Amino acid sequence: MINFSNYKVRGPGIEITDKVMLAKLNSYVDGVKSIGIKLLPIEGFYRFDSISALGVCSYSRTGNSVIIGLNNLLFKDEQSLKKTFLHELCHAEIYAKHDGHGRIWKSVAYKVSRKFNVDITRTTNVKTASSVLSSAITKAREAKAVYRITCETCGETSTRSRASNVTKYPHRYKCTICNTSTLRVDRV
Repeated sequence: MINFSNYKVRGPGIEITDKVMLAKLNSYVDGVKSIGIKLLPIEGFYRFDSISALGVCSYSRTGNSVIIGLNNLLFKDEQSLKKTFLHELCHAEIYAKHDGHGRIWKSVAYKVSRKFNVDITRTTNVKTASSVLSSAITKAREAKAVYRITCETCGETSTRSRASNVTKYPHRYKCTICNTSTLRVDRV
């Protein structure tokens, strides 16, 4: 059982206990170690809900170990799960601990990408995600949406869960598709 109080975790975490899933995640860990990458000890894996983050690598208070969190949406798409998990494993590399997405992290990500034949990028967004994951993220965001922003010229829509400058002053912004300043904001 993971002691969540020792880690800064994103949202309420639910430990992953499914034996098949744990075996798959551990096979990725073994594959990363097999190419000579030294990882901090991994105490466990957990699932969380979020519309902004797909994964997180949380360091213990002492910084000597990690737990890796994966967004529940990832479990609908195995390829996205694999890419995100490998991305978080790159953060668990012993020397990448304080590197964020810097030089050391990029070097590790490049090696892991070649080993697993996947493109590990710094971030994934709805437009670059797989169609399954993109659809799941869009539905989750729409469920939490408070504002709907619509371009009156081309019909492109997006949602926001909080007030922001674009929801307060839409006339100052342009549509990302047709580049016109005809945005309308409605409360959902």
